[in-house]
Amino acid sequence: MLAKEILLSCLVVVFLLASAIARLSSWSTAAMTLGGLFLMAMVAGVIGAVVSASRARKRERIRVEIESRYPDARVDDLSSGNWLITERASGHTRFELAPDGVSVIAAVKPNDAATVA
Repeated sequence: MLAKEILLSCLVVVFLLASAIARLSSWSTAAMTLGGLFLMAMVAGVIGAVVSASRARKRERIRVEIESRYPDARVDDLSSGNWLITERASGHTRFELAPDGVSVIAAVKPNDAATVA
């Protein structure tokens, strides 16, 4: 909800600035408004790219931290945001970690049928 209010406020500010600048120049209010909207979209795109890169760096930092705690395991990033820890030697899943990389969500018990054989 806050994003809609911020967007509406930005649109009002762009329109008011465009109309004020249009009075002082030969450009029309519509042209100035479109230019302001284009500039606002460019700024939003740059901010989105910075946030996305920051999140990717944070996920990579957490991955490296988990791999250092479990050197004999493979760490997979799940689409849910959780981490799957799998033994490299056997390929069996050890457990699933929360997105913070510390809290264990689910410990996988070995299959009894596989251990009997």
